[in-house]
Amino acid sequence: MITGILMLTVRFDENGENEIILNFVKENQLFSKNLLSQIYPSTSEVKALSDGACWVIDRYFFDRILTEYDVKEQFIIHELLGLSRDTFSHLRKSTTSKEERVRMCIKQIGEQLGTVGENGEIVLPAAITQPIIASFSTATREFVALIIKKLTCEGILQVRPKPWIILDVDRL
Repeated sequence: MITGILMLTVRFDENGENEIILNFVKENQLFSKNLLSQIYPSTSEVKALSDGACWVIDRYFFDRILTEYDVKEQFIIHELLGLSRDTFSHLRKSTTSKEERVRMCIKQIGEQLGTVGENGEIVLPAAITQPIIASFSTATREFVALIIKKLTCEGILQVRPKPWIILDVDRL
C-alpha cells in the first residue's frame, strides 16, 4: 500500500544498463515485492518516482491473514495474472514500430497514473520524464525526444510547462 508513485523494474544484466520498467504502482494499490522477486529472482526492484510512503506488511502476518480468510490462492492468482498481463503488454509492444511503442507507453502511463481533466485531457504526473518513457518503451532517449516533439507539433501532447498533458488521447 503506498502514497506516491513507484515503478517496478526488471534488470537483465548486473550493471543495470539493460533494465525495463515492468509497470507502475500508484496510490492505494497493493503489490507483492516478495512475489515479484520469486518470479524475477534478484533482478527486480521497486523505485520511487515521487515523494510518498510505502508501508511494508510483514509477509508472515499477511500470509496468516490470507490463509485465515481462505483467499491465499486467489490473491496469488490475482498477482500472477497482473504480472502476466504486464509481461504480455511488453511482448505486444515489442511487435510494433518504435514510434507506436512510444505512443502506446505514453497512453498507458496516462491511463494508469494520469488525472483526467474537464475536457478529456490527461495530466501526467510531474515525475514522468523522457528517460522513463524511453525505459518503459525500450526506445532510446533520443528517439523518444523526437516522437515527443512530433506529438507536440501535432497538438496531441503539451510538454511545457510541466506537467505534461495528453490533449488528444484518441490520436495518441
